[in-house]
Amino acid sequence: MIVQNGELTGSEGRPAAEAFKAAGIDFALSEAPVARQVALIGSNQEPSCAVGLYWTTERAKSGKYTLPIFHSLPQDIVTRLDNPKMQSVNSMSALLADSSLRLALRNGYSYGANVDAMLQGANARILRPAEDSRGRIRLVLEGMADATLFTPEEANYQIKQFGADGKALVVRHFSDSPMGEPRHLYCSKSVDDAVIKKLNDVLSKRP
Repeated sequence: MIVQNGELTGSEGRPAAEAFKAAGIDFALSEAPVARQVALIGSNQEPSCAVGLYWTTERAKSGKYTLPIFHSLPQDIVTRLDNPKMQSVNSMSALLADSSLRLALRNGYSYGANVDAMLQGANARILRPAEDSRGRIRLVLEGMADATLFTPEEANYQIKQFGADGKALVVRHFSDSPMGEPRHLYCSKSVDDAVIKKLNDVLSKRP
């Protein structure tokens, strides 16, 4: 999800923007960390929607979900090629079971029910820094975290932003990483049901 020249693009951003446009709903873009977006939607101070969130029972109590805008790929990890602690780690289960490892995750973010369930029982030290995607990659690059989670597209995009320094990083996929889950628009309760219906009518026709 990327903003370029004032337009929302990317595998999550583009279908979200297209849905609003096809439904004839005017919108304005505003960037904020996910935790702040979720808090704003939960407070119901204004009609607003976050893009690309997974469904959770708790959030469904505080806001409204649309139909899926995108089906996520499984989570991969980004780590340093030369990190000796990661050399013998060959599965997501092994990563999460190792108490000596530090995993930097997005603050206030759900990675989907299946991944969240794995994280719940993790022995690895889970870090939830305030940094954005680029910042979490930097934590790994600088050795302050051993790994971070991204979908493949996002991981490769973020690594490219570091240029030559990014060559020290690698994206690894583990066969036991849970299948990806649907991502939705998550909206405050002050978003009229008629708006949600218009969006769902458009999203239901997506291939």
